[in-house]
Amino acid sequence: MADDRDKMLRFRTGSELVRRIKENGATAREVAKFLRISPTTISHWQSGDPDRLRRVKAPTDEQLLRLAGFLSYRVKSNLDKLM
Repeated sequence: MADDRDKMLRFRTGSELVRRIKENGATAREVAKFLRISPTTISHWQSGDPDRLRRVKAPTDEQLLRLAGFLSYRVKSNLDKLM
């Protein structure tokens, strides 16, 4: 039971990070390339559909950290462009 909750939390966290990254100008394809995974996996993460989520692994700790770092980079780049 705890494993299922952890897995769903990882999917929601990954999905939210990808959404924020896209809001800051990156594409799902760029995110997938950065993580070295397929764009389809990103699509599954974002869908929230349990049937689609069963087909892929939840984001790992390393992937979540990399997503957070990529988001930070995108936000900083956008702020630098404003100055």
